[in-house]
Amino acid sequence: MTAGALLEEPQTMTEDDQQIEVLKDQYGRRVTRVGEVVSRQTGWWTPAVHELLDHLQQRGFRYAPRVIGAPTNGLERLRYIAGEAGAAGWSRVVDPDGLREFAALLRAEAKHADAPMLFLREAKQSFIDADDAIAIHGPLPAPMPKRAGMHRAQLLVSSNERRPLHRLLDSALPALYASPEARKVRWSLDVDPVDLY
Repeated sequence: MTAGALLEEPQTMTEDDQQIEVLKDQYGRRVTRVGEVVSRQTGWWTPAVHELLDHLQQRGFRYAPRVIGAPTNGLERLRYIAGEAGAAGWSRVVDPDGLREFAALLRAEAKHADAPMLFLREAKQSFIDADDAIAIHGPLPAPMPKRAGMHRAQLLVSSNERRPLHRLLDSALPALYASPEARKVRWSLDVDPVDLY
């Protein structure tokens, strides 16, 4: 197998009398399973992912893995859920556009740390009249909160339906442009965002 190649079939090996199944071994990032526990390397994103998984669990969502304890030795441990993950599993549920089809990401950045959050809090108020099909997440610091000397934050607006989302955006945009806080930041609205950066 060449370096970075994805394993086509899960491989198994034994270690300390336990059977370890290698689910993925790509670009040096190995994901293994022992019984009902999956282990994988942590990254800068791990705290945010764990917070999301905990939130889903608190809301009664049963189809996301549960975090098992705090990460140790650079590995996180999650409860195993049978099925396919990533693009292979997602393509069986929805078309290739996935969740991007129903989201908009409002980004703001400025040299002063408080300006992006102030603008996004004001922007959130313009979304308050949204119907029940709309969910507003944030404002929150961006995954990379400071970049090139600019402080960054974002507000995610999502919906299970496309039309209510676009109606809301159409009605809120004039208020965003007219906002005094908008003049203190550089902002953009990304409909169908590809990433959170």
